[in-house]
Amino acid sequence: MPSIESSGFPLVFRVADDPAAVPARPFGAAGIITKVSEAETVHGVEGGAGSSLQAEQKRTLHVHGDARVIDGMTMETCIRLFKPTGSSFRFRCDEVSALDGDESAPPPLAYTAAGVGFCYMTQLGRYAHILGKELGAYSLLVQDMSFRFAGDISDGTLEVTAEPVDTHVFLHSGESDDLARDFIHTGARTCFLHAAMGGSHRSEIGVSLNGATLAV
Repeated sequence: MPSIESSGFPLVFRVADDPAAVPARPFGAAGIITKVSEAETVHGVEGGAGSSLQAEQKRTLHVHGDARVIDGMTMETCIRLFKPTGSSFRFRCDEVSALDGDESAPPPLAYTAAGVGFCYMTQLGRYAHILGKELGAYSLLVQDMSFRFAGDISDGTLEVTAEPVDTHVFLHSGESDDLARDFIHTGARTCFLHAAMGGSHRSEIGVSLNGATLAV
């Protein structure tokens, strides 16, 4: 199976005021995404190789990230997957010109949208594999995410709300219509990012100012 880098189909983004698909920069261009370290293959432990393909599972996922500002709106974060064991990657992001960015890398919300799509497709394939059912091909040809700003930042009333994610899934399978529906529903129910978006989770934020802990 070809990788993203070697695929003949480049990654594309659809711009709101331009219906044409615009090819993105090649994967890894200008150090936008860099593999920092390789995961060690470990068997027989929680989060080890093959553990996500077991029919019965009880596990915790642990993702760790460190982020820093490079210049202006350009930032980078190093992501490490503790459980299940995974490799470490460095991502660079930037903002669009309307938000004082240089568009030298994808904006943070682009990574969010990509992550939702990747996570959902992973669960679709994993579920079919565990069941031993045929799922020849599957894709998300349409996934729209919308976020809205409202209020005034000067008086502290500015808030952001997220609209429901609009996802269209395309399957190719010789299985029944009922099983195809089961693929979709179970994939969404077991998708970690769908779970994060569907719940209410208060963020715990700690701040250090000039080396001293600041109460927030």
